[in-house]
Amino acid sequence: MKKLFIATLAMAIMLGVLAPVVLQGGTASACTLGLSPGYWKNHTEAWVGYSTGDYFDIVFGVGPHVTLLQALQTGGGGLNALNRQAVGAILNASSIPDALSEAYVLQFVRHVYNNPNANDWEYYKDLLESYTA
Repeated sequence: MKKLFIATLAMAIMLGVLAPVVLQGGTASACTLGLSPGYWKNHTEAWVGYSTGDYFDIVFGVGPHVTLLQALQTGGGGLNALNRQAVGAILNASSIPDALSEAYVLQFVRHVYNNPNANDWEYYKDLLESYTA
């Protein structure tokens, strides 16, 4: 199923469905790497567009009813690791020009939660993590 998701994502990019993600601001520049979830956990004063008390399930429309800061503070792998990367990605999107777009991050996280075959949380966590420095 992972291969199908990757193939679908690649096709969507090629067809221009996700053009705003690839062509930020109409330029062909590559996506800028974002900061790690650990950075955001320790630098809450740098958050833009979101607050530590915002709830994960409200922001993303899926997932646990914990604050964004609580998601960053939760240890462990699997779904907890995916949630940490999701929070880091949405904060990167709202703060760093040319990072992944907020719309893409929201769509990505919703896909993973809503797709019954997307239960390999580590794989999807790794995809989000690949966009951090």
